[in-house]
Amino acid sequence: MQTRWMLWLEEGDSLRLLSAIPRAWLADGQTIRLNRVASYFGPLTLTVESQTDRNRMVAHIECGGNRKPKTVLIRLPHPEGRKAVAVEGGVYDAVRETVRIAAFKGKVGVTLSF
Repeated sequence: MQTRWMLWLEEGDSLRLLSAIPRAWLADGQTIRLNRVASYFGPLTLTVESQTDRNRMVAHIECGGNRKPKTVLIRLPHPEGRKAVAVEGGVYDAVRETVRIAAFKGKVGVTLSF
């Protein structure tokens, strides 16, 4: 259960993703993939690709159930502790290294540029 909470955790009408992963998991070329895992919000699919040699990280999130989270928070820590300078798909919180996606519609792409 602790591993699940590290990767995805439901909190009320919010979904937290990757909130406790080690930075090393997002070293250049690494991929994190969850394929239709069971969540309160229905089947959850997540793919994160670290492209830090190109100064970016790309994530795709999809919740396939009828019940959608209102907010999705995804933590994408740079392996060297760098902060993003631009984000597409949400609002970046540099202190928490987290992108907040408000009014989640069921599917979203997020790109961080460093």
